[in-house]
Amino acid sequence: MSIKHYLLTTEGEIREYDAERAARVAAGDSALPEFAGAEIHYVQVWVDDEPKGNELHVRTAGAIVHFDQQGHFEEASTPESSDNRMRFAHDTCIQLALHKEFQEPYTLH
Repeated sequence: MSIKHYLLTTEGEIREYDAERAARVAAGDSALPEFAGAEIHYVQVWVDDEPKGNELHVRTAGAIVHFDQQGHFEEASTPESSDNRMRFAHDTCIQLALHKEFQEPYTLH
C-alpha cells in the first residue's frame, strides 16, 4: 500500500509531501512557513500496490489543516460534506497518485 500526502494551496496549486515530511509537520517538529496563518485543504490517498485482477483499490481522507503564524501545524478540522472543492480535490489527488503509480490506462468508478 502506498500513501500520498497532498496540500492544496490557496493559489490552486497541489503540493505533494513525502510520508516523512508529512509526519514531521503533523507532529509539530517541522514547519511549512509558506502556510503561516493559513487554513489549507489536506488530502491523503492510499493506493493498493497490488491490484487484484482488474481491480485497484484506492481510499482517501481529507481535512482542513490550520497553521500558526510560524507555519506549524495547529489543528485539523473536518470539511463540510457539501464542500464541492474538497470532492474535486480528492478526485484530482487520486488522479495524481495513480498517474505516478501506474502507467497503464485505468477507469475510475
